[in-house]
Amino acid sequence: MALRRIAGRIQKRLAWRKTLRKPKLSSSTGQGAGLKIEIVSHVAQIALAIVAIFGYFYTVLPVYQKERLAEQVAEYEGIIKKQAPKIVESEKRLAQLEQDRSRLTQDLKSIERQLSLARDEKTRSKVRFNT
Repeated sequence: MALRRIAGRIQKRLAWRKTLRKPKLSSSTGQGAGLKIEIVSHVAQIALAIVAIFGYFYTVLPVYQKERLAEQVAEYEGIIKKQAPKIVESEKRLAQLEQDRSRLTQDLKSIERQLSLARDEKTRSKVRFNT
């Protein structure tokens, strides 16, 4: 019996809900306002997408590029540290070669002087023996 009462009440409520209809908005204000709200929501979504893209290009992308540049700088600093001893060694070798060149240039000048003196002596000897 109690179940029949409850079932009857449920059926009445369901029947009552079926008879309820959504209230119609007046055609002059309701639909126009709904359309305006829909347009505003679409514009807001587009604006949000634009702001998100702007935010990406002016915040996320520069941070990524900065980190990438920092990695490259660290890599190049490592290369420079590896090359520094080689540069010092090359500079020492260059200094040694410059000293050798200077010494050899002096030796060459000395030999050229001796050659010049020998030629002068040869010329003088020819003149002595010819006369």
